[in-house]
Amino acid sequence: YQIEEYSKFLEKLFEKNIGLFVHKIGIIEFLKTVIETELRIAYCVETPSLNMENYNSKQFRITHPDKYYRIQEIILTHIASIRKKFQMIGCDAHDITLENCLFDFYNTWKNTLGDPGETMMISDAKKIGIVSVFSDDSDVATFKDINFYTANPKVLAI
Repeated sequence: YQIEEYSKFLEKLFEKNIGLFVHKIGIIEFLKTVIETELRIAYCVETPSLNMENYNSKQFRITHPDKYYRIQEIILTHIASIRKKFQMIGCDAHDITLENCLFDFYNTWKNTLGDPGETMMISDAKKIGIVSVFSDDSDVATFKDINFYTANPKVLAI
């Protein structure tokens, strides 16, 4: 899809040392935009006869996890590449924090149905020792190494 262009965009930002990504929320928002765009493209390819009025990002991730995992795999490859650049150029303290953030995000998000926001929350919680998560969100149930609790009957049925 369009992921190669996103990678070029990221590289330009880092080359010019633009401060847009100095905080992990910036990364999360960028990833959410990339993922949502890619999911919409996959939805159009998968269901050309349907219009976008029926599109539901979460539902599409659940019903087509293979498409989501493929998008995820490509994005994770780009994240690994960005991390490698940080390691190669020698990092100051701020860059090491960002590099660690990318590493934690990478390891938490891989093979889940969670979105970037959920991933960062789970990643941050695990870093400080919180492993019990109460949620009504079925995506959260797909994260590894957490104790997931819910009262949502739809989630319990999965």
